[in-house]
Amino acid sequence: MNKGRENGGVERRKAESPKALGREEGIPWIWLTGGALVTVLLMIICLLAYIFSMGAAALWPRDLLVIPKEDPSQGVVAVGVYHRTSERTRAATSGSPGETEPENVMIYQANQDFSSSEFVYTSESAENRATKPKSLWYVERREWGPFIGTVERLGRVNEQGGLESFAVGTPQEFLAAVQRATERRQAWLDYEEEEIRPLNHELEDIRIELRRLNRLTMSGKEVGAETWKQAQSQAAKLTEQFEEHSRRLRELQKIDESYTVTLRDFHGEEKTISLSGVTRAFQPNQLGTIGKVRVYLDRLKEFVFDEPREANTLGGVFPAIFGTVLMTLIMTVAVLPLGVMAAIYIREIASQGVLVSVVRVAVGNLAGVPSIVYGIFGLGFFCYTMGASIDELLFRDKLPNPTFGTGGILWASLTLALLTMPVVIVSTEEALQSVP
Repeated sequence: MNKGRENGGVERRKAESPKALGREEGIPWIWLTGGALVTVLLMIICLLAYIFSMGAAALWPRDLLVIPKEDPSQGVVAVGVYHRTSERTRAATSGSPGETEPENVMIYQANQDFSSSEFVYTSESAENRATKPKSLWYVERREWGPFIGTVERLGRVNEQGGLESFAVGTPQEFLAAVQRATERRQAWLDYEEEEIRPLNHELEDIRIELRRLNRLTMSGKEVGAETWKQAQSQAAKLTEQFEEHSRRLRELQKIDESYTVTLRDFHGEEKTISLSGVTRAFQPNQLGTIGKVRVYLDRLKEFVFDEPREANTLGGVFPAIFGTVLMTLIMTVAVLPLGVMAAIYIREIASQGVLVSVVRVAVGNLAGVPSIVYGIFGLGFFCYTMGASIDELLFRDKLPNPTFGTGGILWASLTLALLTMPVVIVSTEEALQSVP
């Protein structure tokens, strides 16, 4: 029994030791830190989910509304897609701050080339009077953004330049004509890519060769007449082929642009455009759930894999995605080996002294330099100094058109590598310090 009391006293003394008390007092802080971490992660997840949902909603095809005036015989207020509901302040009209008007509904009516404004405001009471006619079309175009209205007729420009209508423009005829126009456009784009672009590269190479021969002649070096003759003969042959392919391409484009469609907006104004200018057309008020899902997936595919157009307001973001990924990969390949080796040398190999301390201070200061400073340095050093020197040394015959002496993904990646180098060095050194 005495032995049990002694053991119990020892356990109590261990429990009451400073280390044990410290651990017990630190437990609430551990839970508080964990809770804060979970809260921050949940906020990030919610923010990403909100951004994704808003982006997904922007691609979903919504019904088209026709909002008439109080007297329907006087016309309509707007025809378009519901955008959002907002509450306007009365200060703009009455000058009394704080007072608000009833909520106003913003309608996206598109038709940039028909109207001066893409959006129009109306009241909720007017929205309640809205109808959804099934005959309305939502036509997405390569220029001037979407069109909302009706399709009047299909036509074709004849050899004399006149417009001949060949169909009334029923939904089936219109969609079939858009599909054929898409195929015609893709045909001349493929022809340009497969025939003209390689030929243009060959022409550029022979022009550079002629420029090089001329530079050698001007510098006093002897160039054989046979060499000149072969280069000039090759240039003439390529030029003739290029003109022939260009003529064929213009013919294909002319045939493609001759097929037209006439559109009418809700004000009765008509406009005739080329069928090849239509990227997608559908009647939202006739689409079921499956039809809307198909349009949504088609839009999503265009957004991810197509190039931007109309000043980056339409089309896709594939070049931005590809450039960002490639730039990050090049930056990683450039910064990781140098940063890790520098940290290992500073921590494990170099003699710890004044010089190493100065290097550590310099690395820390570089980590705090604003990114705009790195950008200006990259432009001046990589583009205008290194790039210009490479052009003068290796691509002299292409000047004044720069090859490396301009902005490019290589220089952008190296600039980002310099920006992240201090972070990699400091992180690696701290990791090495934590290892026993």
